[in-house]
Amino acid sequence: MVFSFLPQHLVHDGNLTGMPLCCRSGLDLLGGSFWGFSEMCNEKDPFRDAEVREAIDLRWTLRDIRAKRWKLSPINPLHLEKLISLGLVEMRNDDPVLTNAGLDTIP
Repeated sequence: MVFSFLPQHLVHDGNLTGMPLCCRSGLDLLGGSFWGFSEMCNEKDPFRDAEVREAIDLRWTLRDIRAKRWKLSPINPLHLEKLISLGLVEMRNDDPVLTNAGLDTIP
């Protein structure tokens, strides 16, 4: 795959060895699109070290908590535990609530 849109100091012999792993996996997954590069390399992204599928699931769990859909369908307890440990969710009166960091994580 040719990555002509990337700065050349990141591309060595056609490989992305100069990039962080999160960027390389995003580019590989999305076929080298620049969208994947910019989205997957956000240094402030709390899910940057997570697998792509897990990051997607956790973002949807944040959206479910924000919309209070957990009242209709229970939240995966593992997702809730992970989000609490990342400081994105806190429990108030036994209800999950997004913290400011959690609100900043999702559009």
